[in-house]
Amino acid sequence: MFLTRKRAFARAGLLGNPSDGYHGKTVSFSVRNYWAEVVLYEWDSVEIVLVSSRDGEAFAGRVAQSGAVGFIAKADLDGPSLRALLGSASG
Repeated sequence: MFLTRKRAFARAGLLGNPSDGYHGKTVSFSVRNYWAEVVLYEWDSVEIVLVSSRDGEAFAGRVAQSGAVGFIAKADLDGPSLRALLGSASG
């Protein structure tokens, strides 16, 4: 069962400090051609896989502490590596 789909467009800041919250003055704009999208479905269980452009060693023991199934480097992320990781977690 499909629950929801949400999209957040990329933003680019030209001037100022956007991390300053409401007190900072910034000039920024949305980039409509680039976005992150999440689709949620109802499922019996969830398995989380952490993905980063950094090497897995950068996270040391934090992957195991997070409760995630495991880690895949962004450069290695593909169907076979994801299936291998998820297959080893379930069996």
